Amino acid sequence: MDELCEELGDVLLQVVFHSQIAKEFGEFNIYDVVNGICQK
Repeated sequence: MDELCEELGDVLLQVVFHSQIAKEFGEFNIYDVVNGICQK
């Protein structure tokens, strides 16, 4: 489980990182990503 927790942290870092880049380009932000998940 420790390894799974670490891997999920790595995945989350990628989501946050790419969302920040997209925000800086005026495309979308982390809230849009979370909203998209909730809509599913």
